[in-house]
Amino acid sequence: TGKHWHILLASKLTLISYADSDYGRDLNIRQPISSLMHKIDEALIEWSSKRQTTVE
Repeated sequence: TGKHWHILLASKLTLISYADSDYGRDLNIRQPISSLMHKIDEALIEWSSKRQTTVE
């Protein structure tokens, strides 16, 4: 269940951000993967994905 935001910039460009986290379909390793993405209109300007530390 990711989150997304739309922000209308002064120049009428739209900044779109998505963030999500899941277990990458492997519940055995107990390390969720977090990811985020930023776009201006349809142009991707940033993307990242990171495996988080072990959750106890």
